[in-house]
Amino acid sequence: MNATTQRPSHRALRTTMEGQQMKIHIEADRCVASGQCVMLAPAVFDQDDDGIAVLLAQPGPDDIPGVRESIRVCPARALSESPEQS
Repeated sequence: MNATTQRPSHRALRTTMEGQQMKIHIEADRCVASGQCVMLAPAVFDQDDDGIAVLLAQPGPDDIPGVRESIRVCPARALSESPEQS
């Protein structure tokens, strides 16, 4: 990434988890590119060219445990979830 390219510092994806509207958040400025999220939920997370986590898609029911574990084990605490505001 060159000096003129700026990465968004915060990315969010709306999703439905266990019947409740939720948002998955990535604070890109905090991400240390450990890849734990990609290993635990590869259908939901990937890494950009710099190794920073990106959201690929809404998690399906089978992805929810991996997403929640990704949030729990993220060494930089760059991942979180929050209720969707109506």
